[in-house]
Amino acid sequence: NTKMSKGIATGLVETMAALYTRSLSRTLGKYGLRYEDLLIETPEVLTATQRLPKAELDARNMRWARAQDLNLKKKYLAPEEQEQARAEAFAPYLSPLVTRAAIESQEKVEWK
Repeated sequence: NTKMSKGIATGLVETMAALYTRSLSRTLGKYGLRYEDLLIETPEVLTATQRLPKAELDARNMRWARAQDLNLKKKYLAPEEQEQARAEAFAPYLSPLVTRAAIESQEKVEWK
């Protein structure tokens, strides 16, 4: 009975996570943003953005500028652009650099 309860709970959590991911993907797609564009700017995230290749940093800045412009105008991207943005919404581009910056930060603390 306990195993069945855990299985039901796990299934419910997985279903809710999938629904949330789909909803977030739609919202990000409306503005052409990626999930990692919305990371809180911690010291590690700021370090990671400084390490991005220029082309990726420019693309990130353009996504932000476009999203702000669309929001100001109370508009969304065209449906075909939204579809493409949704396909790329969770593509990692910053997280490997954030992870590396966090490791370096922890190493600095440990060396002190």
